[in-house]
Amino acid sequence: MIFAQYHLDCPPQASHLIGDEATGRAVVVEGAATSRGRPTLPDR
Repeated sequence: MIFAQYHLDCPPQASHLIGDEATGRAVVVEGAATSRGRPTLPDR
């Protein structure tokens, strides 16, 4: 199981990556929308 939290420039806004390494499936749960778009996720 992978769980990662990514903060945008505004502290109350964050996105979460929840993934399953065994199946290779993941979902990103986004915080409030911003004019800057989605956070950049690291390469694995």
